Amino acid sequence: MTLPEPIGQAALAFFQKLLGPVGEAGEFLTDKIRFYRWQSSLRTLKRAREIALEHKLTINEVPLKFLIPFMEKSSLEEDSDELIERWAQLLAGASENKDNAKTIFIDVLSVLSSADVKTLEEFLPRSWYDTLEQKKIEYAEFLPAEYSEAEFLTTVAASNRDQLTRDAIDVAKNIIKSGQRGHSGFQYAESEFDKLVKTVAGGSEYESIAFNAEGLTNEDGDQSVYVTNPRVYRKLASYEVLIARGLIGRQAFHLLLQEANVNVVILSPTPLGYSFVRACRGPSG
Repeated sequence: MTLPEPIGQAALAFFQKLLGPVGEAGEFLTDKIRFYRWQSSLRTLKRAREIALEHKLTINEVPLKFLIPFMEKSSLEEDSDELIERWAQLLAGASENKDNAKTIFIDVLSVLSSADVKTLEEFLPRSWYDTLEQKKIEYAEFLPAEYSEAEFLTTVAASNRDQLTRDAIDVAKNIIKSGQRGHSGFQYAESEFDKLVKTVAGGSEYESIAFNAEGLTNEDGDQSVYVTNPRVYRKLASYEVLIARGLIGRQAFHLLLQEANVNVVILSPTPLGYSFVRACRGPSG
């Protein structure tokens, strides 16, 4: 098989380093990977090599249990630069840190579209990771030494959900306290909850809020205020994929007040979603 120069030979040398001693078995490339898939793999390997050079990473041997399925599944990507970038970041990160060499990351990335990945990264922006690291410092003295990162993330997500539910209750109480009823009261409640649902609470956010109180009604006779998060509903198809793949969790809460009911649906990152995004952002993320 003839490889394009100079990219082909440099990428091949990079791949052989990742393989370790098995890298001498050139027949693996010829027999197991068809040419058109190898072309796609070349783009990923070339970019992973560039990332390693840019960040002065040592190219360490990657476990075959990770590397072989990585090559197989990454080679199926067509012309999506965004996805190839994520595959390359994942490989560069796995070479730097074996904790990132998890086959579940390969399985997840192989079934996501570029739109799904973009939606997840917007849900978990870099600023949120910075906030999380700060929380680790703040909570350090209160948490047991053996507390895992997954347990810590679960605790933070639960704390965020609690804050969102408290905020919804506070808005509901203020609406009730205002004493507004009828059409004007309905519009007021809709406006207040619409403002609330658009807030971002560091990694967790509302999907929707429903509110019902005696005496509220709009011109159509509806008695329940229902508002949705526009960020979520613009990309609902991607969110459904991310929830189905276990990257984002969805939880519903029914809050009973003396004069009203509030139903909130909250989205939070899962430990898998958190670690997957971090791994696919690689050393530059």
